[in-house]
Order: sequence, then structure tokens, then C-alpha cells
Amino acid sequence: MDRMFVCCSKIKSAGYEHSILELEFHNGDIFRYFSVPGDVYLGFISASSKIAFFHKYINNRYSAIKIF
Repeated sequence: MDRMFVCCSKIKSAGYEHSILELEFHNGDIFRYFSVPGDVYLGFISASSKIAFFHKYINNRYSAIKIF
């Protein structure tokens, strides 16, 4: 999945495809979040604080796996 750089202190890049959100963190971890609606992804991309949006709307709300 292609990811784009995001300006965030904890999250390095984000990609979205077929309701799967993939986030790469600055510590090297990469997680895939499943069944994420497109409007949640768009909200994340447009949020002024990506990490705050992540903790409020994504983390622990969608099933996820660590892929790296």
C-alpha cells in the first residue's frame, strides 16, 4: 500500500485502500486498521493534530494488526 508522509510527532506516514488504514509510526512500527470508513481517513488527513485524532477516533475503535 502506498503511504504519504504526514506531519506528526508520532506518525510518519499514512495510507488508505479498500477500508484499510495503514499507519507507520516514527518508531518503525506499522499497523493496519480494518473497516475504517473513508470519512474517518479524510478526517485524519485533514486534522491539525493527527495524533489527537488518532487517539480519539481510530485507536482501540478498529481491529488492527502490527505488520512490522
